[in-house]
Amino acid sequence: MSKKVDVAAVAASVQEFYATNNAERRKQLDEDLCLFKNRFSCDDTIAACILLMGPRYPANVQYFGAISLYETIRHRYEECVANVTLMEVLKSFLIENLTSSAHVQMQSITNKLSSALAMLSLYCMPDVWPDPVATLTNIWAAQPELLLRVLAEIAAEFSNIHMPLTQRSKLKTELHKTSEDIIRIISTVMGAEDASPSTRQAAVECVEQWVKLPGVGLHQWTPVLSVVFGAVSDDSAALTNLLNILAANDELTSIDQLVQDICQYITTAGAQIIAAELAEDIQSEDVVSLVSAVCTIAVTSVPTLLRQAKHNPALLCDLCSLFSSICSCDGAYAIDEMISDLPAPFFMTLREHLGAAATGSKHDVLSSVARAVSSYYADVCRAAVDKMSYPPADRFDEYDNSQKEQFARYRMARSEVSIDAYFMMGKDTLQFLNRELGAAIEKGDLCRTECVMFFWETVADYLSETDYPEICGNLELCTRLSSIGEGADADRLANTTMKHLHALSHLVQEHDNAAELEGHVIRLVLPFVSRKAVSKEALRTLEKYVSERSKGIMVVGDDISQVCYSFFMDDHNEQALRLEALKCIGYVLSMRPSIDVMVCDAVRNAISNLPSEHLPEALPLVSQLLDHALFSNPTSACALAKSAVLVFGHYSPTASPLCTSIRQWLESFAKNMPFHAIDEWLSLIYQIVKKNYKTLRANGENSLPTISNAILIAGQTLAESHEPCVVRLASQVLAAIASQSISYGDEAPRLLLASHGPALVKTIFLRIQVELLRPTVEYLAEVLFFFAKEFSQETRNVINGLEHGDSPLVAAMFREVGNLRNFKQMTLRLNNASRKDTRSTTGAISLETVQWNIVNAILSLK
Repeated sequence: MSKKVDVAAVAASVQEFYATNNAERRKQLDEDLCLFKNRFSCDDTIAACILLMGPRYPANVQYFGAISLYETIRHRYEECVANVTLMEVLKSFLIENLTSSAHVQMQSITNKLSSALAMLSLYCMPDVWPDPVATLTNIWAAQPELLLRVLAEIAAEFSNIHMPLTQRSKLKTELHKTSEDIIRIISTVMGAEDASPSTRQAAVECVEQWVKLPGVGLHQWTPVLSVVFGAVSDDSAALTNLLNILAANDELTSIDQLVQDICQYITTAGAQIIAAELAEDIQSEDVVSLVSAVCTIAVTSVPTLLRQAKHNPALLCDLCSLFSSICSCDGAYAIDEMISDLPAPFFMTLREHLGAAATGSKHDVLSSVARAVSSYYADVCRAAVDKMSYPPADRFDEYDNSQKEQFARYRMARSEVSIDAYFMMGKDTLQFLNRELGAAIEKGDLCRTECVMFFWETVADYLSETDYPEICGNLELCTRLSSIGEGADADRLANTTMKHLHALSHLVQEHDNAAELEGHVIRLVLPFVSRKAVSKEALRTLEKYVSERSKGIMVVGDDISQVCYSFFMDDHNEQALRLEALKCIGYVLSMRPSIDVMVCDAVRNAISNLPSEHLPEALPLVSQLLDHALFSNPTSACALAKSAVLVFGHYSPTASPLCTSIRQWLESFAKNMPFHAIDEWLSLIYQIVKKNYKTLRANGENSLPTISNAILIAGQTLAESHEPCVVRLASQVLAAIASQSISYGDEAPRLLLASHGPALVKTIFLRIQVELLRPTVEYLAEVLFFFAKEFSQETRNVINGLEHGDSPLVAAMFREVGNLRNFKQMTLRLNNASRKDTRSTTGAISLETVQWNIVNAILSLK
């Protein structure tokens, strides 16, 4: 058939390629054989391939001929289709070869020829070969397995074709029309009682490939899927593949009945398959893949399941029960099992959807659903204490590095267990954690104690004032940890405890009895400052509390200074940590009484009791004192300024002069940025824009410089500060200004915000992607909501230019610009997603800044 191609020489090269041990010769042969497919004309190449697949040649030569034929059709399809004679010869050869030899030749050759025929049919549809499915069905009616395998390849090869977009779109439409014929063929085969297991397997693979076809109408396949699920009940690999394919189909969630049928299958037959696989080998890759696929499709199905659960939550409860049992399976993770973390996304997604509904109009409808599934969250949390506890150090040392890394990732993957339980069970979860903590401490089980403390740390950001009884109970239990011994387990427990106390700081500092609680916490922290393995976390936590300069800190100020001074003077400690200790000393010194402090306190008491008629005389004196004291002793001065704003701002004759003083204060603040006590300034500014906005705006244009400087100070602080409490205050200031401008229909402040808009939007968007307290995220969400609603296009343009600005979560966030509550929820989800990848840390303070704090403190003492 071919005059130009020396087929025998090609066959000899193939055989030599497999036989030789000479690497250089093998490389040369490989290069020559790769050129074979393009060296000759298309018809000569195809003719040679056909000859190479003749019975006279061994299997490796035949396979080379088959793969070369496939590659020639794939890359030179235009030449194949343009030559009608060549196309017919090629089609006839492929059909005849598969018909006569599929059952006797090597499976790899049959598979490649099936792919070649599928590729040829795709390039010929619909003009050259109008209906290849009908043709092949007629030819192979008596060979259904072969027919199904080729039909599966037609769908599978669609992703490998190269053709113009319009032609590809036309071909996809033809394939969608053909789906009905494929479904009838599969239904017929699956319904035949005499169908062999291999034929049924071919039908399953055919379904898998056609359902993956882009744009396929999944609703068409719903009737046959139930039969297919029955066929794969004995093949976990096939079931895994089918579930993954369906989970990836965007149309799945729009077909409620299909979702319900799949989940029903998972909780019945699927649960039995999983149980059987686990009993045989809990660590096998097949069982891990199957459980992962089941969890993935369950996550996708959550919205649909909730719609159905309004009427009957039984199916959702069955799923929760299955996943709860997987979470609590026997054995240590990374050693005995690798599946107990896989249901975590399902429980998290379900909790988030129920939480979103609880803040909206569907609260009453879904509250019964939440109650129905809450017990499973409790079960998961209870089991997690066992599963997520580190093994004792001597046993953990036996883990290899890979197993240790796997266990660390496992803890991160399941880190929201206590958050899930808290949102579903409320106080009961905290009470459970305290009971577990007390029992673990009583038994001296350091690893279990650390795990419970880890749960407390992760849930701390979500707690509120209503949880104070449980928080105080936890702090009382923590006092029993001050005498823990040495060793890796004790060090891990101490570090987790420090992180936990740090996470609770915002609640401790806002408690009615904050002074006593702060002293209690400081006494817990101080013993661990000198402990080498714990110093970093202990100082980080200590600095968090001391930086607030509260009265409670003064009670233990001498103890703080003594411990931190000893740490600072020890040359063996890390330089960065020594500076942190020095910083804590500076905060304590800055709180010592001075003349200005006493004067401010006296004046504040005086003006609070001063008759109104004397207020005009007192204002200039107070303003003069504050001009100096706001910089020398900002804590006492800002307390005086807050009182002055309330007293003079609500008395008409002094309101306007007060606004002039406020403008001067903020102008001075703006010129002296950054400032070591910026938190005090921001607290004062927040009171002004929150509680005295109306008084301020009564001065018309004269008030605009004050508002402009407030925006400038808060914006700069937001961009530069690493202090959580400072960032929160800056966010509150901006949120208050945005809210007031809308509430009062105030156009001038609105335009002031707009003038700072690009920088503020950029800063806020970057901030909400790092670790922040939940209230801070919500304040930032309010500001971002203002810009997104009032200046929608400009805001989108700024964010689109930033990293992650085009993510699906951001797009979802912008879809909620009509609803502040939903917008906040989406912003919190973006923050949570970002925190899993990157946890922000407190920035290192320079030695110069530490010295500046101490110098100011010493000057104030003088």
